[in-house]
Amino acid sequence: MNIIFGLILIGDRALWFALMILASIMIGSATGLLAWVGGDTVAAAILEDGGTTGGSLALMLALFHFLASGK
Repeated sequence: MNIIFGLILIGDRALWFALMILASIMIGSATGLLAWVGGDTVAAAILEDGGTTGGSLALMLALFHFLASGK
């Protein structure tokens, strides 16, 4: 199923990927905020934020690939 958004044709995978990126950024931001409130320096909180964002995105992409391949 394709959805037309403006002049760009967006497929299902692109929408799922956008949702995964959004969820990963939200998870990473919450991690960074909690680290900063917990007493870490701003630099350490940003590093934890980036690591969590990348890790959660990789996990979501692997899960999507597993579910989409049917194996």
